[in-house]
Amino acid sequence: MRSSLERSEQAPGAKTPQRRRVLVVEDEEIAYEGLCVELGHRDLVVDVARSVDGAMARLADTPYDAVILDIMLPATIDQVRALKPDPETDHQGIRILRDIRRGEHGPGGTGANVPVVIVTAITDARLHERMRELRPETIFTKPVAAEEVAETVKLLLSED
Repeated sequence: MRSSLERSEQAPGAKTPQRRRVLVVEDEEIAYEGLCVELGHRDLVVDVARSVDGAMARLADTPYDAVILDIMLPATIDQVRALKPDPETDHQGIRILRDIRRGEHGPGGTGANVPVVIVTAITDARLHERMRELRPETIFTKPVAAEEVAETVKLLLSED
């Protein structure tokens, strides 16, 4: 919180710095709540999508500064069809990441080069390789502390 002294020292008409916005794509309540708390402690604005539909809609409408993405998300058969079925995997988060990297979220949405941090329970080496091909900044394997993920995101955002 700013003090009145700090406010009075701002030049008239000066803009307040825009807070960075992060999308957390996670269906487990305890996981996304912990991430929201830790990201908030780092002065980041957080939106949560608990499903494929929610993630796709938010990514299309909002230019996020970073995305935290769970790979194993629930989806209906219609969602699977809409996400261009991938014969190598049925993990919805990989499809979302692939769409992000292809820039398929439109000019008003999140760009293809947004930093993406994966948080997953998947330990299969083949799937980790598939994820790395899509250029996430890092991959955390659950269980992982929300503090560690939030600090990584904050560091990524301070680099640009």
